[in-house]
Amino acid sequence: MVSTKAIRTALYSALNVSAVTSLLPSGSAGLVHGVAPPTALYPICLFQEQASTSTLRMGGNAFDSDLWVVKGISKATSASLAEDIDNAVRTLLDFGTLSITGGTLMHMARESGVSYAETSGEIQYRHHGSLYRVVVQT
Repeated sequence: MVSTKAIRTALYSALNVSAVTSLLPSGSAGLVHGVAPPTALYPICLFQEQASTSTLRMGGNAFDSDLWVVKGISKATSASLAEDIDNAVRTLLDFGTLSITGGTLMHMARESGVSYAETSGEIQYRHHGSLYRVVVQT
């Protein structure tokens, strides 16, 4: 089994390129794993694991299949900035490559989209992104 940390680190490296960071006011500091800090400058690109399954064969782990969400989040009444981030990420990750410590990427592709809005007091947040299947041989 490849650690979640190894995949998280590989995803961060893949996302930490100008195609994505140029859309974030704080650059690579706008690439956030899990939960945005209260001081985050929006828009941000947030990523986190949603699910993980291991496939066992002949007494050992053959491969892991993880589902990761990667999304743009804007603090606006329009989803436009979050959609721009999603488009940049999709170009990189859909059938893209990752260098994962301790494993070999077998497959990575977009499975479905994610799009919703939420409010906190008077502030509107727009989420727009995708779920990516990441299959790693151990």
